[in-house]
Formats: sequence, C-alpha cells, structure tokens
Amino acid sequence: MPARKAPAPGCPGNGSCLARPNGLEASRRQGRVGGRRPVVDDDTRAAILARRERGEFIRTLAAGVGRSTGVVHKTLTQAPAATATAVPERGAAAQ
Repeated sequence: MPARKAPAPGCPGNGSCLARPNGLEASRRQGRVGGRRPVVDDDTRAAILARRERGEFIRTLAAGVGRSTGVVHKTLTQAPAATATAVPERGAAAQ
C-alpha cells in the first residue's frame, strides 16, 4: 500500500480537499455560493404572511399558495414576531 500524502494546509485529513484544490473560498470569490435555491420567493412570502394574518389555517394556506405545509410553517417561523400575533388556536374556526 502506498504512503499517504500529508493533507494540504487548512484541509482535514480525510482527503476532502483533494477533489477541489482551491476549496470553497475560491468558489465564493468567483460568485458561486452553491446550495439549494429557496422555494418561496418574495411575492409568495408576502401572500403567506398576509393570509395568516387574516387567520387562515396552515393547511388551507398551503393549498392556496401551492406549497407544502412544511414550507408554509418554515416561512411563518422565520417571519418577524409581529406577524405571528394573529395565529388562531387549534380547533378554533377561521374568521
């Protein structure tokens, strides 16, 4: 078995830097950030927050905007606290 090379400076010893010698920093300098694109754009986010303030339930709201209940819940959770005041209680009728 051949001897292993020492890892490059700043790389963990598992060889993960060997596949991309310039690393993630070089990609960021070139404007490539990576990651998954967001599912909700600004218009959809505004619609979700407005409908929730009117008292719509998450399932009804998700069906109305064409997104999953998880996406709607995440959008509401990440919203500022001022918009979370009109959350109806479970079992209460929407107005």
